[in-house]
Amino acid sequence: MELLIVGCHRSGTTLLASMIGAHKDIAIVNEDFYNSYSKIVSKKIVGTKMVIPTLDYDKKKGFILTSILGNKYIQKILFYLFWWIRYISITNKYFYKVCTYSIKDFIDKKAKIIFISRDVEENVKSILKYKKQTERTAKGDVLRTRYIKHKLQDSGYKDVLYITLQELTHTPELTIKRICEFLDIEYDNKMLEGYKYNPTYSWDGLLKQN
Repeated sequence: MELLIVGCHRSGTTLLASMIGAHKDIAIVNEDFYNSYSKIVSKKIVGTKMVIPTLDYDKKKGFILTSILGNKYIQKILFYLFWWIRYISITNKYFYKVCTYSIKDFIDKKAKIIFISRDVEENVKSILKYKKQTERTAKGDVLRTRYIKHKLQDSGYKDVLYITLQELTHTPELTIKRICEFLDIEYDNKMLEGYKYNPTYSWDGLLKQN
């Protein structure tokens, strides 16, 4: 079974992936554009964690745009450079796979999707605190995430579980049990401490950062 964990950046995606990945039957990679999770063996469930705006519902985006550059002019130059490279490399299937991903791709694969969201104002404040973005850009990312969530709901795709960061932090055991039921796996209480072994954030700071 394939799994996608998705939500706006600073909405709890890393915390959620850390907790889910602590289950013995699950392997989760972190925002990997090389389709690495599909090469994992001996696990019942394999998947990846991606964030919006890096990942859109149906639009293809290149991994080159996911770098935190801060300068919109450099990003624009890289955007056109990427599409030019993709154009001349259209027959190169490997390059195409590396540079493209969308939520629709996971729907086509009939993957399970867990969509985590957060209160708009809290999400914007967290982005402004930890990311080098303007308030306008931060609000745009959060509102774009809400739009994509509604689009996913309207699509009629059934294998989606919607949770909130508040549920995950205030009622973690109940929320993780819901997730295990959704994924058809046995509940493992080790998942509640999965965030302690996250390589991205120190375990004692992960909850505080959210």
